[in-house]
Amino acid sequence: DSATQKGRDNTRKQILADELAGEEKALADARNKLQAGAENPETYTDQDGKVYRNVAKQDEKMNTLQSQVQMHEKNISALKVELSKISN
Repeated sequence: DSATQKGRDNTRKQILADELAGEEKALADARNKLQAGAENPETYTDQDGKVYRNVAKQDEKMNTLQSQVQMHEKNISALKVELSKISN
């Protein structure tokens, strides 16, 4: 009946809202890590003690961090779509 369906919808809406809050927190964390990664480049030290940037390792790190940001952004978009489909 309609009361049962409304209860299910409310439960689903709460679950999705909780997931959305978690994803938004994870996105903020991923963005902070991306920023920190950009501010702290990967380096290596040669035998003479000279420090050089490790461009390949830095690029790999930044690509991984950027992928994590994009994944959370996509998850947030999907959760918002699902929440919009639930009748109020």
